[in-house]
Amino acid sequence: MCHVTTARETYPRDFFLARIRRIIPLYWSLSLVALTIFTIKPEIVNSSGGTTSILNSFTLIPNGEKFLIQNGWTLSYEFLFYIIFATALWANYKFRLLLVSISITLLVIFGLTTLPQNPTIAFATSPILLEFLMGILAYLYITHAPKSNIINLALLASGLLFLIFNSTKVDGANRSFFYGIPLALIFSGVVCNERIFNRLERSKILKASKEIGNASYSIYLSHPFVIAATGIIIRKFNLEISPTLSILIMISTSIFMGYICHITLERKLSEIFSSKRQNPNSYKQPNKELTP
Repeated sequence: MCHVTTARETYPRDFFLARIRRIIPLYWSLSLVALTIFTIKPEIVNSSGGTTSILNSFTLIPNGEKFLIQNGWTLSYEFLFYIIFATALWANYKFRLLLVSISITLLVIFGLTTLPQNPTIAFATSPILLEFLMGILAYLYITHAPKSNIINLALLASGLLFLIFNSTKVDGANRSFFYGIPLALIFSGVVCNERIFNRLERSKILKASKEIGNASYSIYLSHPFVIAATGIIIRKFNLEISPTLSILIMISTSIFMGYICHITLERKLSEIFSSKRQNPNSYKQPNKELTP
């Protein structure tokens, strides 16, 4: 996202509405499916326990209760970042990332020093926000660092090794360190080696990988439904005696059904809401200092 908006003239309103159009239609659609299931058989939704908030499921405002689609909590962080970033778009493009970084750092410092008890404030000041800073650093490396295949492959390898050998040390308090750093390294290494992967453009594996990547949002949101349904089938046929087989079935089924969701629902929603975009000429002209 930073790669295409940081250094160009962008209206904060346009930016934020674009994020809403991209994220909310599919999320709300699947949340309505989850609400239907919750109304009929509430124990199926968030079966691990806890209170489910219907209103907050749709507003994505964290209040300590669960969402109908529980992994929607990550979208709450995304929109918090979008608010911070959209606000920074009013500044000169040279200072936008600096303002975003300072804002995130101050929020995390506030959370660590005050330990807020309010769930919403605690959420908005969590160290998880530091992962966005790592994303910014990855962006800066990708756009400014010398494109050395050896260095980029080293970044990719070190990120993978860091993730593999430290995965057992991860908990809620240090996840930004043990997940954020290696994933930033992996991301930087892969993107900077894009030319190598493009040489395999005709490869069926690469084409399939691209399609899965395009469907990643649908896979992410739909996989709790798929895993729940697949789990019932696995138990019915006593396949749980083989954990490896069960995991493979769940992963492959989640990818397949997520792709079906992508081509049948997400694409249609994207077409509908893209066609409803307002004419950008109707907006007030921005401050000239936004122009790079």
